[in-house]
Amino acid sequence: WMATAQSTASSADEAEVSRLAALTPLDYGRARNVAAEKWGVPVSFVDAAVKKKQKEREAKDDGQGTAITFEEIVPAFEPVDGENLGDRLAALFARFAVLPHHGAVVLTLWTVFTYCLDLFQIAPRIDLSSPEKQCGKTTVLSLLRLLVFRALLASGISRSAIFRVVAAHKPTLLIDEMDTFIEANEELRGLLNSGHTRDAATIIRCEGDDHEPKQFSTWACYAFAHIGRIPDTLEERSIRLPMRKKLPGERVASLRQTGPAARALYEELSALRGQIARWVEDHAPAIAAAHPSPVDGLSDRANDNWMPLLSIADALGGTWPDQARQAALTLSGQAAIDNESIKVELLRDIQSVFKAAGGDRLASSDLCNRLVLLEERPWGSWKHGKPLTPAQLARLLKPFGVSSRTSRIEGQGTPRGYLLDDFADAFQRYIPSSTQENPLSKCNSATTRAQSGENPLFQGATDDACCTSENGLNPAPRAECCTVALQNPENELEEVIDVD
Repeated sequence: WMATAQSTASSADEAEVSRLAALTPLDYGRARNVAAEKWGVPVSFVDAAVKKKQKEREAKDDGQGTAITFEEIVPAFEPVDGENLGDRLAALFARFAVLPHHGAVVLTLWTVFTYCLDLFQIAPRIDLSSPEKQCGKTTVLSLLRLLVFRALLASGISRSAIFRVVAAHKPTLLIDEMDTFIEANEELRGLLNSGHTRDAATIIRCEGDDHEPKQFSTWACYAFAHIGRIPDTLEERSIRLPMRKKLPGERVASLRQTGPAARALYEELSALRGQIARWVEDHAPAIAAAHPSPVDGLSDRANDNWMPLLSIADALGGTWPDQARQAALTLSGQAAIDNESIKVELLRDIQSVFKAAGGDRLASSDLCNRLVLLEERPWGSWKHGKPLTPAQLARLLKPFGVSSRTSRIEGQGTPRGYLLDDFADAFQRYIPSSTQENPLSKCNSATTRAQSGENPLFQGATDDACCTSENGLNPAPRAECCTVALQNPENELEEVIDVD
């Protein structure tokens, strides 16, 4: 009995050392203190054992790679409150990443979904897209890798590797840098498309010397991170999270922790994984039996994507059912549009047009005409050789939260157009040098924004008693109540401000 017990303990220790040796330096930094405390030895002993194991692997693998291993997730001992679990997961995502509205809700529900994939017939992907680099996509993938079931993170993967690793391990595949290889690989796109529906998540390949046809499963959870757009067929099978750059004043915590902070984070994440596993284990029958009603405003495919997440949200309870449906409408209620890198170029050109015009607003048609006149820019032959139209401009700007509105412009009546102030957030996020305040909007921008939702002519009151304008052609004398017209002779712009 003693010999058997010692052999079992030795095997368990060896397995733990192998697991530690397979971790990334960041994850090992979090795990080494926990292992040392568990074994009751100094940390240096753990380092030595891991280093020895890594050298053995290097000699054994001889440049042929290392085996794929996953950390065992042990369900929590105590039952877990669903609403509280969801709230803590959402807070964790928001703590480490600048996310789009409802982004933390989606990531929370999808994380839980990876633990109960086989309860569903549809496997929605997570599509982390951004117009430019450094928008936090890789940070979100790193967070998911620390939380989801059997995470496997890679910055590139082949078609054969996907169906073989899915067949062998059924991992959650987190694929970074997707834009660098997906466009030129039609077979890979087809394989990723196939794994969306459980019944169709199968490919057949000939194997062995006798070329025997064999069946392989592609049924797994996938998340992608990329710049720009992925193919439409893959995008419509995904829930898209448009990532964005953080502003200078926005602060998030760093995953690159060291010392006691790293150990605390590792323990927090380990506990969360165990609690997710326990909650799914306890609520699997309720999740499987849930049949949420389709969300009005979503397409059939979008409703298919959201059904698993809505089922989980309903089981979590509390505010989660409402949060999930609001997220579905916000993030999937409208089809995705053109490549986002070109949108950043559009922002730069719009900034140049406003600067040249010298005003604080332009009609949609006027803005399009000025963009078309820019030399060596794509707007003059935007679609099939035809110039950019106001409708196309509106679609390009919508993801940045910029919409046209009715405004009064001298000589043009009240056409739909754009205010320079409405671009401020987009300029700050994607054109870092755009930090200077628009001099034409110092006195009235706050009032204009406050009143624009109530009056399409942007009529409102100033914040103080001053009602004299030096910008007008005929400045009015100081008075307690007056109307001021701010005009620009070059662009025939006029803004009406009622002053109480």
